[in-house]
Amino acid sequence: MGWVPTAAIIAGGILQAGASIRGGYAAGQAADYNAAMARYEAEHQKKRAAFEEEQHREDVARFLGRQMVAGAAGGGTTTTGSDITPLIETAKAGEVDAAIIRYGGAIESWRAEQASNLYRAQAGEYRTAGWVGAGSSLINTIGQYDWKSKYPTTRKFKPSPLTKKWALKEKFGLR
Repeated sequence: MGWVPTAAIIAGGILQAGASIRGGYAAGQAADYNAAMARYEAEHQKKRAAFEEEQHREDVARFLGRQMVAGAAGGGTTTTGSDITPLIETAKAGEVDAAIIRYGGAIESWRAEQASNLYRAQAGEYRTAGWVGAGSSLINTIGQYDWKSKYPTTRKFKPSPLTKKWALKEKFGLR
């Protein structure tokens, strides 16, 4: 084998190994970006839920205020008996709805955080896979090299006494 084919095989193996490493790092960078976006999404979900919860409480407070004004305009009182009971029930229902909004935001935030953790784990795996692929390429390149023609063996086979005995048995069919 001449030096040109040998150099081509070696250069191809090195290029393939480099491409494998670079590909692993590029995939890792993409996974890191996805992890950052998922962390951003988790924070956004928390803030969105807090905002919606506050908005809901303000809406309930405005509704209760309108109800009290309407009751007072009709001549009722909002401090005793059946006049205040619907307002209390509405306030309770409003707080339950606010808690549900907060819980929904917490669940969505948790999902985004889990996605972020998954992407971070994948980033490391992609980088490792790039290095393993590079090692595989280099081993494959070494395996393609014609070692026998480059380094022929000069040692002559010298049979041992056991080999001679076996060969004689084979020759004469004395197994």
